[in-house]
Amino acid sequence: MPRYCVICFGANAVTDRLRDRLITDARALVPATMSFDRATSVTKTSGASSETNRRVDHWLGKAWTLVSVNGKPPAADAIAAYAKQANTAIVPGYYRLGLFLSGMATKSTDAQGRIVYRIDPMPAGSVNAGGDVSNKVAADATVDSGSGTPFVTHLRLFARAPFRVMLIAKIDSLETATDYSRGPDGYPVLVRSVNTVTGSQFGTGGTQRTEIVITNLHPAQP
Repeated sequence: MPRYCVICFGANAVTDRLRDRLITDARALVPATMSFDRATSVTKTSGASSETNRRVDHWLGKAWTLVSVNGKPPAADAIAAYAKQANTAIVPGYYRLGLFLSGMATKSTDAQGRIVYRIDPMPAGSVNAGGDVSNKVAADATVDSGSGTPFVTHLRLFARAPFRVMLIAKIDSLETATDYSRGPDGYPVLVRSVNTVTGSQFGTGGTQRTEIVITNLHPAQP
């Protein structure tokens, strides 16, 4: 947790040049500039029952391709189901920090002397869980500002309190931990994200853990 608040930023507030630069740099790294592999592992646990499914897909700058499902080449029905949702889904990446950091933010310093922005709540349209739940979620963005061009190295997103989704599901806790590093070309890239949600639906409780690992990232071919 941040040790102390320095100043707050948002609409009609004092300009923060560091945050403005972070937003500008992130927005420049649009998905069309990137190509990468994404390995997704989803583990659902309810009582004594646990099930894990794994998927690898590839982003080529304009569209997704399904590579494997649970370590095997995807079947035709899996490819068809994947195609229906994949290319309308949000592409993960560092660029999304351009939206996240545009919300109301409190600037502080943590115990290691790093700058941390607390975004509370998240800006509208930034978090979707069966609908826009941005106002129910906050985040801490940790900044590396001492080794060249500043960039966010870690984002911790979390539910502000338990909440309901579409009246049928209750989210007791939600947390996403995302790590970023510099890519081969020096620009920041997303490398790993872990999302953990605990809640209940139709009277059945459980936990879902989703881990995403990004590899083979390089500039997309025009």
